[in-house]
Amino acid sequence: MIQPADPNPPLVIVGAGDHGQVVADVAQTAGRQVLGHLDDDPSRPNLLADDDPRLEQAQFIVAIGDNAIRLK
Repeated sequence: MIQPADPNPPLVIVGAGDHGQVVADVAQTAGRQVLGHLDDDPSRPNLLADDDPRLEQAQFIVAIGDNAIRLK
């Protein structure tokens, strides 16, 4: 596993539904910076473009609540 240079890099939440919002809230409460969400639904809040240069420095958390969709 590649270790990031920053011991506390910003986070990107994969999934912007209810579960993704809760995960983001928990991360922010724990003092982590959340850059935003990646999601295939453009109507979701706080989405990042998949070419955002900040993604190179971020850690990703998969927060897709639907098991079938997460499996895909």
